[in-house]
Amino acid sequence: MRDAFPEFESNDIKLYALSYDDQDTLSQFAEKQSIPYTLLSDVDSAVIRQYGILNTQVSEDDFILWGIPYPGVYICNEEGVVTAKFFHDTYKKRDSAQMLIDAAMGKIALADDAPQAQGGDESIKITAAVHGGNGSIRQGIIRKAVVRFEMSDGLHIYGEPVPEGMVATSIDISGHEGIRVLEPEFPPTEPLYLEAMDVNLQVWSGQVDLVVPFYPTGELVSETRPLDMDSIDIQIKVRYQACTDQECLLPTTETFTLKLPLDVIDIPKIGLHTGHGQREGNYDGSANMRRLMWRKFMANPLSIFKFVAKTIRLERQAKNAAKKHPNKRQHDIKHTLVSISTEQNGMADDSYEPPKVWTWNPDSNQAFGNINRPTAGAQQEQELPVGKHPLQLYSLGTPNGVKVTIMLEELVELGYEGAEYDAWLVNIIEGKQFESGFVDANPNSKIPALVDHSVEPKQRVFESGSILLYLAEKFGEFLPKDHAGRTETLNWLFWQMGATPLVGGGFGHFYAYAPIKIEYAINRYTMEAKRQLSLLDNTLAERRYIAGDHYSIADMAIWPWYGSLIRNQAYDAAEFLEAEGYKNLIRYVDEIWERPAVQRGQMVNRPYGKKSSQLLERHDKSDFELRTQDILDPDPPEEQEAS
Repeated sequence: MRDAFPEFESNDIKLYALSYDDQDTLSQFAEKQSIPYTLLSDVDSAVIRQYGILNTQVSEDDFILWGIPYPGVYICNEEGVVTAKFFHDTYKKRDSAQMLIDAAMGKIALADDAPQAQGGDESIKITAAVHGGNGSIRQGIIRKAVVRFEMSDGLHIYGEPVPEGMVATSIDISGHEGIRVLEPEFPPTEPLYLEAMDVNLQVWSGQVDLVVPFYPTGELVSETRPLDMDSIDIQIKVRYQACTDQECLLPTTETFTLKLPLDVIDIPKIGLHTGHGQREGNYDGSANMRRLMWRKFMANPLSIFKFVAKTIRLERQAKNAAKKHPNKRQHDIKHTLVSISTEQNGMADDSYEPPKVWTWNPDSNQAFGNINRPTAGAQQEQELPVGKHPLQLYSLGTPNGVKVTIMLEELVELGYEGAEYDAWLVNIIEGKQFESGFVDANPNSKIPALVDHSVEPKQRVFESGSILLYLAEKFGEFLPKDHAGRTETLNWLFWQMGATPLVGGGFGHFYAYAPIKIEYAINRYTMEAKRQLSLLDNTLAERRYIAGDHYSIADMAIWPWYGSLIRNQAYDAAEFLEAEGYKNLIRYVDEIWERPAVQRGQMVNRPYGKKSSQLLERHDKSDFELRTQDILDPDPPEEQEAS
């Protein structure tokens, strides 16, 4: 505040600071530290209580700490009405002077010397900057990562919510594990109706500043030790999709790297603070600390004894814990979670400590959390529909579902009438997989599930690999007859079933869907995903298909998953995984994509993408020509013309 006081003055903003210290202490502090604004004394914390900012995390038994306010700021207008407030639960997390000035002035004024980088193009200019204190990182001071979009007339970017298949603007910050990211501060959006697409959107236009506050923890900068380094790099990943008044543009991702200097803080000349490499102030508070202790003792004589007893107890507990877990602190530091708002996600600053008994929280805000449960079995009664064909498929156009529809389309293309099938869409987001009919077909409540009505009694088949094998044996196709060829094909089929969950449930979840970015988890599963891509690439250097020269059910199992990774259709991770380097795998993926049955198989039970590629239900070969969504639910003529 002192260093930024000229900025407050130039903007005609007056400053007052409230403390529970006495007037003599504040007077000496202001003189020694050259404080230019008014310091107000509230020794009995009466005003602090009246404003409702008494720190209730401190008890009366905490001796000298009792009576302190929560660290924070009220911003008032000229009539004394509070227009904004900034309060935190610890003094190690405070708002920078620039953030307060922004709130008072109602706008963000980026400094020319702030760490920043530019991106975008002529139509959408993007500036990513760290606002406040020249971008320096100091203990507890909250800085703002500001992403400024400057859009040409007629261009907009999407905010939340967006229709399925579109991308809302998001900002992710990563870097040093000692950075804590708070909840984003995005301004209100404006509604936009795209008549050409018949969709309602929430958008920003013109110039807009999207803000993500963050602050350093003691692992990075601390008042109790010198700085470990001069600076750190942070990465600001910006993902957005723009549109004109008539059409949507493709999603775009840009990552900006900014170098932020680390800085020490001003500390008072008190024994417990000095000698740690920080910038020691001119104010020696020892005498005033003793006076404060005496004042607190006179107000509550027992408090000092309770305080000492509590301190001894906590120190003893800490020593015992250190003996039992000598590496725990190091473990905690390495596993501290990054890019998470603890208030938003309900998680503590430190590493997660599992309870003795786990309890399911259905409202945990995890991506796709509503489609997973800790119990099996039907949740509601509803029979499955049955069509005209012997084979009834209940599925969704995910990689696991696409495996089976590719196989069925390949069989139909070969002329097997018995391979004709009805494909019913299972909306897993709505929990259709927990209905009694689906559970009868697959007690595991996962798509896909197949029911063969051509046999008596009817045969259920679940798990995509099992369905592929069942159909291959039923029709005698896509599985070699010779023992060696069959074995090699099954080797790769079962490899896919066992290995791919580490890509989907491991890499995909932690990279794209998890509510927090955990470096350890992403690194672990990225290594495994790249190892698998390397394995496939090496194998395909010597073979046309994965099991040899024959196209098989192993290829049908592998292609939907690894093809989507290579073609950047899964997790938006092709660049991250350096997919362009797997040349043999790219050749293989492109060749299989050219098969007409593969292209049809990808359309079945697909509720996303272009309407012409969506065949929500498939009951006949002619459906690909007659029942795609662009025919069943056509866009208005003017939208088609615009397209």
